[in-house]
Amino acid sequence: MIHAVSLQKAGLETATELLSQAVLHPHITDDEISYTQQAIAFELESLHMNPNKEFIMMEMIHAVCCPY
Repeated sequence: MIHAVSLQKAGLETATELLSQAVLHPHITDDEISYTQQAIAFELESLHMNPNKEFIMMEMIHAVCCPY
């Protein structure tokens, strides 16, 4: 998961607060988890039916670099 924000210097404090809340105290519902599980299953099924070699290569590179 990646969190990012574009801002002007004046908004740094607000952006830091929002990002910290999203990371430290996320509000994730059961419906959001269910939807995400379905979306991932669909993506994996699509990938198996029509492999995207560039995507697979990037995933393999990430797996080697970040084995967690």
